[in-house]
Amino acid sequence: MELLVNEGVVDKYIYENELVEIVYRNREVSFDHVLLPTAVKNVFVVIVVSLTAQDIYGHYVLDLNKEYGLN
Repeated sequence: MELLVNEGVVDKYIYENELVEIVYRNREVSFDHVLLPTAVKNVFVVIVVSLTAQDIYGHYVLDLNKEYGLN
């Protein structure tokens, strides 16, 4: 996670204060999708956590404004 802060993907304030918007777990209970807030409304950094491997699987930026035409 610190790597994402160092790369500017996750804001340092979000990381240091452990802010999480919401967590979604898939039906198979194998992955969690942890949504972290950003400075932009309706934009989140999603951290994909493998529950079976107990490790971070990856991440992506979810822009609901772009996906659904939100403002």
